[in-house]
Amino acid sequence: MAITFVGGSEFGNNSTNNMTISPPSGVIAGDVLLALVNSTTSIPSLPGGWTSLGSNSTGLYSILAWHEFQAGETSYTFSCAVTNSMAIVLGCYSIPGFSPVDAAQLANSVSVSFSGGGSVSAPSVTTTGTNDFVVALWISNNVSAIYSSLTPQSPSIADYSSGSYVTNELGHVLQATAGASVAQVALGGGLGSGYVTAATVALALYATPLAPTLNSPANSSYAPLAGTPT
Repeated sequence: MAITFVGGSEFGNNSTNNMTISPPSGVIAGDVLLALVNSTTSIPSLPGGWTSLGSNSTGLYSILAWHEFQAGETSYTFSCAVTNSMAIVLGCYSIPGFSPVDAAQLANSVSVSFSGGGSVSAPSVTTTGTNDFVVALWISNNVSAIYSSLTPQSPSIADYSSGSYVTNELGHVLQATAGASVAQVALGGGLGSGYVTAATVALALYATPLAPTLNSPANSSYAPLAGTPT
């Protein structure tokens, strides 16, 4: 069994106090959604059922969160108290056994020159298990940055990229053993500049499968460890 990337989605608006986003195509009940959201005026509030993994207000106001997808869900709304510029990137992951977040870290937003080839490092996290799927998320506040890009650099594997509304990216590395993860780096390109927020979430499988509980049938005369049927 292995953790797999299902899909991503994103949205941005430079004049709003809430954003509604749909889950990625292909999501099924039990999948894990990760969201990185930023705004220019206040830390966004989460929809019901979402769990915060951290927030900060340096550079931009940002929050990192996760949610287990439930059948029938069609959209999620993230809100701020006043109208401002907001952006979100959403990633979906299938996790057999469901033991989702091992470690998470949200970095401060930093100013990046896309045209100058500036880079942004997602923070390192310390994993506690084996074979973690370590996700890096990057998102810019430059809502009109359709001519700019962020590209994960090796060893990070790019999973999702879109510049339709915002400049953002999802990538991952696989970490076989417990310990500090590599700081995944995205390289800027194209035109313009803006603040970029980066975060890292380590997703984990159960270290040991749960042992089944075996029960003898009621009214049975069979002794499983000794004796013979009567």
